[in-house]
Amino acid sequence: MNYNTITSHPRLKVILCHLPPPKDTSRVRRDNIPLAAGYLKAMAYKEGLLSQIDIEILDSIHNDLDGDARLVDIIISKKPNILGFSLYPWNAVRSLFIAGEVREVL
Repeated sequence: MNYNTITSHPRLKVILCHLPPPKDTSRVRRDNIPLAAGYLKAMAYKEGLLSQIDIEILDSIHNDLDGDARLVDIIISKKPNILGFSLYPWNAVRSLFIAGEVREVL
């Protein structure tokens, strides 16, 4: 990645989203940890990029409990320049749906 390309623009707003595995209705899930998103933000910090890039990891309360329409509304209200998803087989279709809905508006 060319960091000069990123730093030549005004401050970017990045939202990172980690959707959970399908719900197991027999128990409350507390294991949806946005590890990849955390690593990305930590690397941006290490490289000194957080002064030019605002990286927000979407709160797991929203990721875990809100429906797709509410997630789309939350993301749109934050007006990100970049939206990233941790993509896995169990959340690919949902992630792409949410990304498409956000893209239509933004």
